[in-house]
Amino acid sequence: MRTSSGTISLVAVLTCAVMMWFGYLNKARCAGPTFDAEGRTLRFEDIKDADVCYSDIQQLWIGRGINLHVFPFVDGGITSSGALTGGTVEYPVLSGVLMWIGAIGAHTDAEFLLQSALLLAPFGLVTAWLLARMAGWAALLWSLTPPLVLYAFLNWDLPVVAVTVTAVAVLPIERWPLRTRGVVAAVLLGVGFCLKLYPGIFVLPLMAYVLTGGSSPDRKRDVPGALAVAGTAAATVAAINLPFAILGYEGWRASFAFQQNREADG
Repeated sequence: MRTSSGTISLVAVLTCAVMMWFGYLNKARCAGPTFDAEGRTLRFEDIKDADVCYSDIQQLWIGRGINLHVFPFVDGGITSSGALTGGTVEYPVLSGVLMWIGAIGAHTDAEFLLQSALLLAPFGLVTAWLLARMAGWAALLWSLTPPLVLYAFLNWDLPVVAVTVTAVAVLPIERWPLRTRGVVAAVLLGVGFCLKLYPGIFVLPLMAYVLTGGSSPDRKRDVPGALAVAGTAAATVAAINLPFAILGYEGWRASFAFQQNREADG
C-alpha cells in the first residue's frame, strides 16, 4: 500500500493506543473494589487466573514495599530462605524506580495499576512510532495484535522494549559515523539492561556489526569501534547501578541473588 510515512506512523500510534487501552481494561477487571487494609483487591486471588486478568503490577503491590512507598533497593535484602525484604524488587534498578514512581500517591492496587499504565503507555507509543518509521505497515504487527492487549501491562516491559527498538533505530542514521551510531546504541542497550537484563545480549551482535563495517559498501574492520561499543555498554550499566550499590549494597545485591536462586514455576 503506497502512502506517506506520516500516515503509517499515525495509524500505528493510534492503533497502539487503542490496543493498550483494551489491555488496561483487561487487567483492571482484577482490580477493586473492595480492598483490604493494605489496599489489596479482596477478589484478586480468586479471579486473577480464571478471568485472565493477572498482572505482576497488581501482584507486587504487596510484598515489595511498594504499598509502603519505600524507595527501591536502598533499604532491603534477602533472607536465608530466599525471600526479598524491604524495598528490594526482583527487577533491575531502573525498573525498580519506575515501580516506585508508579506508586506515588496510590493507596490501593487499583490506583497503582492505573498510574503504572499511564506511566508505561508512552513507551508503547514511542515503540509504535519507531517501528512505523523503520518497517512501514509491518509495525501493525506490534500495535494491532492481541499480545499488546495481553502483555502491555502484565509487568514493566514497555520501557525496555522502547529503548531496545530505539537502539536499533539509531543504526540506519547515515549522517553519523558508524562508530558513533554503535556507541549511542550501546548506551541505549546499557539502559535497557538496567530495566531488564536481556538487552545486554544484543551488545554482541552490535559489536559484530560495528566490527565488520555495518552496511557500508566499502566495509572495513573496526576493532577499536567494536571495543568502544562493549566498553560504553559496560560503563553505562556501571554508572546506573553504582549509586544503588553504594547507598544500599545488600538491597541491590539481593535482586541478583533472588534471580540466581529462582526456579521455573507453573
